[in-house]
Amino acid sequence: MRELLCSVGIAAGLSVTSGAALADEPPRFSLNAMSIGVHGRTDAGLGIVEARAMVSSHLQLTAAPTIVAIEGGETEQQLRTAATLLLDLGAIRIDDRNLWVFSDAGATRYRNRIRLTHPVSLDGHVMRVQLLDEAFYENGGRGWFRNLFGAGLGFDFGRSVSVDAYWLRQDDDDARPTSLLILMLTAHLL
Repeated sequence: MRELLCSVGIAAGLSVTSGAALADEPPRFSLNAMSIGVHGRTDAGLGIVEARAMVSSHLQLTAAPTIVAIEGGETEQQLRTAATLLLDLGAIRIDDRNLWVFSDAGATRYRNRIRLTHPVSLDGHVMRVQLLDEAFYENGGRGWFRNLFGAGLGFDFGRSVSVDAYWLRQDDDDARPTSLLILMLTAHLL
């Protein structure tokens, strides 16, 4: 029997960005503080401070001290570092994120996410159609232990608010596959 899990996440962020060289370029540097709450089978909370640097139009680097609190579990402190390769193929954007997670719980994890995004303009708003696949690896532990793939829609309402909805399928080595419905509201306060 398949299991369907519904999760609702709310993210609020505070961003400080440097100016871009050209109006249509992303900021060269940004500092973001986010708080994410997830309500589902197991409730969780994340606190993240992320520094993001655009090294070139094809490479983004991030570093993010993170606190993860999961209901019934120990609070975990993490340092997340990532290198994301970016490529525009006409109307399709591809990003390949290579994320390393160093945890005070003694685990080092690697996550590789490939995501295809097709932005569509609707009455002055932007809708993002996305497909993604993410593989998880734990060094010195389970090895390749999880694959997450799915599809989603996102809507940008100006520069301050976005709403995203995703269907994801999570396949773990030691558990039956789970389908997830995730709703995310993101608000940039500054």
